[in-house]
Amino acid sequence: AVVSTQSTGTECEEGATSSDQCQLTPNYNALGGCNIDDTLVIHCTANNMEISSLQVLANPDGSRGGIISGPKYRTNHGTVVATLTNLETGDSHYSLVRASESEDSQLQEIAAAICADLGYRSGTYFAQKEMSPTARVSCGFVKEQGIETYVSEFSCPAKVSDVIKSCAYMVSEEPWDLEEAMAVKCAGKRGPQPSRD
Repeated sequence: AVVSTQSTGTECEEGATSSDQCQLTPNYNALGGCNIDDTLVIHCTANNMEISSLQVLANPDGSRGGIISGPKYRTNHGTVVATLTNLETGDSHYSLVRASESEDSQLQEIAAAICADLGYRSGTYFAQKEMSPTARVSCGFVKEQGIETYVSEFSCPAKVSDVIKSCAYMVSEEPWDLEEAMAVKCAGKRGPQPSRD
């Protein structure tokens, strides 16, 4: 793969996973010298984390403890919770999906794909703040379960059918508002589907 700007050239080995596998070739004479508009900017993320499953959860009775993936919290109308797996250690933890940094049209497609993966015929995206308090997870639930990360900035191909395999995303631990979480309403239950857990 080759990444370049007018004033610098960066060449990386195919499948490069570190900057040691790349060579930067500065060209200070391009456009009469150094130009801030031609600067190569790199943004690093926790790319050692991968979504292994997505669930739709709610805690309408205010319950906060117990197994998060158990039937007590699973629903067809609630907050999207991702299971993230560390590719280096194999450890897993839960994360919310932040909707505010993705396009609404793409969120509708992602909602439909999540619901299809859970065995439903259709799915509709809602912002967490638009959902009834009984149809989403509460702040107390998020804290009790130790959910401290979020997944955001989904970039998926058109007509995405598998969010986990087809979409790029970012994982972050920066503070944010729970009201920005992604919620979905799934409809039209199909027969049993294989679980990704």
